[in-house]
Amino acid sequence: MWKHLLVLVALIVACLAACETQSTSTGEPSSLEDASAPAAAPGDATAPLSSDAGVKKKDGGAGEGTCKGAFDNKACALDGDDGICCGGVCVSRYEKEHCRRCSEKCEDKETCGLTGCLGTRCKPGRASCYTADGNIGGCCGEAQCTDLQTSALHCGTCGHACDPGFGCINGSCVLADCTGAPGGARCLGQGSFFGECCGGVCKDVNAEANHCGACGACGAACPVGVTCSNAQCKGDAGGPVWCSVASSPPCPSGTTCSAHTGRCEQTACSGAAEEGYACALGGSARGACCGGGCVDLRSDANHCGTCGATCAAGEWCSAGYCQAKVTCAVGNSGVACNLPSGKSGVCCDSACIEARSADSCGQCGAGCKSGSTCRADGICADAKGAAVFCTDSTECPAGRTCNAGRCLRATCAPGANGGACAFGRTSRGTFGTCCNGECVDVNQDKDSCGTCGNACASGLCAGGQCMPTPHACPSGGCFGGQQCVDGTCVAACQAGPMGGFCAATSGGLGACCDNFFSSSCQDLKGDANNCGGCGVRCPAGQSCQGGKCSGASGLCSAGHQGAHCDLAGGESKLCCGGACVDVDTDEFNCGSCGRTCGSGESCIDGACAVTSCAGVTNQRVCRVGAVFGVCCGGACVDTKSDETHCGQCNKGCGSGAECRLSRCAVPTCAPASAGAPCFLAGDAVGRCCGAGACVDITKDPKNCLGCGIACGPTQSCANGCQ
Repeated sequence: MWKHLLVLVALIVACLAACETQSTSTGEPSSLEDASAPAAAPGDATAPLSSDAGVKKKDGGAGEGTCKGAFDNKACALDGDDGICCGGVCVSRYEKEHCRRCSEKCEDKETCGLTGCLGTRCKPGRASCYTADGNIGGCCGEAQCTDLQTSALHCGTCGHACDPGFGCINGSCVLADCTGAPGGARCLGQGSFFGECCGGVCKDVNAEANHCGACGACGAACPVGVTCSNAQCKGDAGGPVWCSVASSPPCPSGTTCSAHTGRCEQTACSGAAEEGYACALGGSARGACCGGGCVDLRSDANHCGTCGATCAAGEWCSAGYCQAKVTCAVGNSGVACNLPSGKSGVCCDSACIEARSADSCGQCGAGCKSGSTCRADGICADAKGAAVFCTDSTECPAGRTCNAGRCLRATCAPGANGGACAFGRTSRGTFGTCCNGECVDVNQDKDSCGTCGNACASGLCAGGQCMPTPHACPSGGCFGGQQCVDGTCVAACQAGPMGGFCAATSGGLGACCDNFFSSSCQDLKGDANNCGGCGVRCPAGQSCQGGKCSGASGLCSAGHQGAHCDLAGGESKLCCGGACVDVDTDEFNCGSCGRTCGSGESCIDGACAVTSCAGVTNQRVCRVGAVFGVCCGGACVDTKSDETHCGQCNKGCGSGAECRLSRCAVPTCAPASAGAPCFLAGDAVGRCCGAGACVDITKDPKNCLGCGIACGPTQSCANGCQ
């Protein structure tokens, strides 16, 4: 009897072994776990994983890469690489045995790429392939691999056919014939580079020295004796060469060096043969020969962006694009508009202005201190062109208040949207913004988050972004070390101005709040020190509930952080955490809301400083009489004027030099000080050039940005030859 039972058991074992072998050879699932894996695409080969497959694996232990009990194709970490769970094991998703998914096995002559298995043949279900020259191509319903960079039927992507008269180069459709085409239009140049239509002819801007460059290069020539290669003017050593305003190397006859492009451009245009050629217009504008004249393609309504492109009635040319003319009103401050000269301006208080006046310098409503002017780059400057900022409202014109270094209006016009205003100290240290007649901080205002009128459904705004409302986590989880919190993938906080969201210690979604050179995650919904915004401290005895301080009301309620609350008592009174505090003396809100002074520091005139440097480490801010200084070697030093600690501790000025405003320079120039920094009138810094003269190298056409660098005869020096 026992013999019969042993024979029966042996038959059962043999049968089970045969069934397992058959299941493995046919690709049928051998267990319920295998059956849960996704099916292979039609025509794709599949193969089971085995311990001797020669691929990287990681068993399902504890940690980030665990796969125990996980479903197949779930993402996992493998030695710092992306992996997937296959049969309870974490394996690399780039191996040929399981390319991008467990069931995908590449053939012998195929490789595993970002889109799956790649070979020279196209198979059903495959999107990418290798072309004959080894580049990545596309499977576009054909057996052979299509080169998407050159195919006119599949240019850039499958099914994207170029229009008649166009060819494909580098995945873009370009003109095959320049006859009648506007100057500067892209065309089929020689080789694999773009050309440009110039006077009805396609010029190869990759190789022609008279048309060298990538965009707007027709007529932009290289200096004499310099060749063009790969769209760059190159010298004998192979490095790039630009023309010089000092004519060394010289430009070809009839051209002049453009300080803006570094190419030799024509000084005159001569008809249709040079249509679209670059020409010397001066300044930073892009000049082009159109209709026999040199025009500014950025602002010319008859040649907007390219020759012959005419803007329709009611439109104007702005930055090379035709745009509808706007009527300025209080509700659209900051919107681009057209000035009577045809140039681009900005709407400000119902008028179109150039935004380069002392009243609105660079931005509507951001004025300069009294006696200063506005530079071309939108920065307030003194008589010597050096940047200046206000420090007190007494330096501002009547009706303006000093805020963030500019003279700003304290209130907004009814219904005003856009333009700068005096908000106090915003959470990012910038100007306030007029939104519906109210001055707000768009970095933290829940009703105008990032821009006017952008209300946050969650009721919280951090860093100009609405905090998301809780929702489902993304399918497949988060990548790159991020974790999912309330349906949002977040990473650890990094120091910097951008902020972002993070995982708060309370378990919910928080915001990254900056603190000088570090950043930490704070719960804006329940943290009394960061209630509704970074640094928003609730008054003593109040708690933070849903991003609002309990009991806070009136002007200093949530959303008004940093606003002036008692101008009669001084402009240092700001709303901080729902209370009106004096940021000149408050050690928990020193200079701005939420800035807490460190151990041993006091808040003096809005700055945290120590009153004694004895035993204090270098670089701590201290107070020297009525002037702030820095602790250097146990003494409080005024680094703005100390010649042994000029600008910082232990930085000496050297023999003959003085320290003014933290800068070392000689008071007068001598032959021995040639090239050295020197003081101009008003303590601006120049250079000793020539016969002992101190010159302003930002304006001197004979010494422009350096001694001996001369501009051309028709050029001036304004932070570079123009």
